[in-house]
Amino acid sequence: MYNFRNYEAVDLSFATFLTKNKAELGADVDYISGNDQIYAAFSDDISRDFLTDLKIALTEIKVLIYNGQQDVMVNNAGVMHFLNSLKWDGAKNWKKTPKTIWTISSNVKGWAKVSGNLWYVLVNGAGHMVPTDQPESAFRLFGHFIQNQHDWKQ
Repeated sequence: MYNFRNYEAVDLSFATFLTKNKAELGADVDYISGNDQIYAAFSDDISRDFLTDLKIALTEIKVLIYNGQQDVMVNNAGVMHFLNSLKWDGAKNWKKTPKTIWTISSNVKGWAKVSGNLWYVLVNGAGHMVPTDQPESAFRLFGHFIQNQHDWKQ
């Protein structure tokens, strides 16, 4: 729905896959695509400023921010502008760090920019819901982050 290049109906094949394979995945709950009660409970956070929290987090832990290339809700240009305007201890190095093309089996999956505790990854072919649009890329992306792997050519 939030992928500006998706002209077809919403693809829910991932939900079917999760439902059919939940035992193999170790899940004991059904997948649902959204929950209005949870959304309402977090509604005050939508317009809340988390800049101070982000700056503190960047001094203490690794932070992963990722974006779908085709996201109309949170676009890459806006996120990059935000990250480049952050004033934090690693800002100078962040701005000098080049983007690295990310490939899987010689196929370009996006690019990454990692400097200090800040990890930012753009995922090609994904809209707002990166894991549903590009599940393999999302899985590999999370693996890079968790394993602290900086080699983006696989």
